[in-house]
Amino acid sequence: MTLTLIRHAPVFSDKESRLYAAELEAWLSEYDAAPIDTTYPDASVATIIHDAQWIVASTMQRSTDSLKILGKEPDEVHEIFNEAPVPKSNGRFLRLRPNHWLYYYLLLLVVDKFKGGSKLQALFDRAEQAADRLIELSKEYDRVVLMGHGGANYMIGKVLKEKGWEQRKKGGFDNWSYSQFVL
Repeated sequence: MTLTLIRHAPVFSDKESRLYAAELEAWLSEYDAAPIDTTYPDASVATIIHDAQWIVASTMQRSTDSLKILGKEPDEVHEIFNEAPVPKSNGRFLRLRPNHWLYYYLLLLVVDKFKGGSKLQALFDRAEQAADRLIELSKEYDRVVLMGHGGANYMIGKVLKEKGWEQRKKGGFDNWSYSQFVL
């Protein structure tokens, strides 16, 4: 049984401009609606997709569009595979690049966790649901692929390892990167 978690194709969006926290929500809406780079991924990603017996995707357009580049449609689409939501803010005290804001919010989640908060735990709970769904599918299909997102895939991968899956390939946060797990 093999589970492969792939990050979607690159998105055409401005990732360099500095934004106030209050502007991040609008930027994310634009990012979610932006077209993707239709450059075909390397042969290993294409082979994994074409050899898959079951393909799962998040509900976000960039995931399903990434599959279309390879001439595939997902067999299943579900929001538990979506990227984590970003909190809303009215802040206008600091301008950062979008990715820097995302790292800042991740740090706040970790701090919240240490103070007894449950926001980070909610993300891990969702990652566990996603991992459980992939494991359930792997009992019926030998090669399952998820076309998802960097952060969500990372969290799902952590859960898979905790559940005894061996990580054969460690992906990163680059577009088209993938991690592969076997049992």
